[in-house]
Amino acid sequence: MAVLHEKVRGLPDFATLVKWDVSFSRTPGGLAVPNNFNFQCLSTDIPKTDAGQTVDVWIRGNRVRQPGIYKSTDTIEMAFAETVDNAISELIRSWRELCWETNTNVQGNRSDVEADILLTRLNRQNEEIWSYKLIGCFLEDYDPAGGQLDGENTEILRPTLTVSYDYFEDGPV
Repeated sequence: MAVLHEKVRGLPDFATLVKWDVSFSRTPGGLAVPNNFNFQCLSTDIPKTDAGQTVDVWIRGNRVRQPGIYKSTDTIEMAFAETVDNAISELIRSWRELCWETNTNVQGNRSDVEADILLTRLNRQNEEIWSYKLIGCFLEDYDPAGGQLDGENTEILRPTLTVSYDYFEDGPV
């Protein structure tokens, strides 16, 4: 079937990569999340599920395949714009200390270090259209600057978080 211009024009608005929100629906250990967390977040991965295994079934020389265990990709990376109040650096430090305290190596209870993160896609009128709820999140890794400090670069500090999660739920809002 030919793709006609009027058929394309008849499609609804297209979803964009620039319209989204991110928030904690459950914070780790009651940590204070910066007020500007949502719009200091410059970019984030979208969680997805991989068909981790495919099962091959052989019966007398005949092969059929079926889906095996599906699993989430386990992590997402989020990049932020840091401000001079160090809001993102403080969040990273506080969350890291809950996970593994400096000097004492004391670890918080899993229930205290975990968070739930809500990523919501928006339409062009800023209305929610799809959400991803990441369950059982913890700070797995981070880059405090998003690059190296140097004497020639006028770029802003862009810390990144690698957040591990157990699974996610997604669907229309």
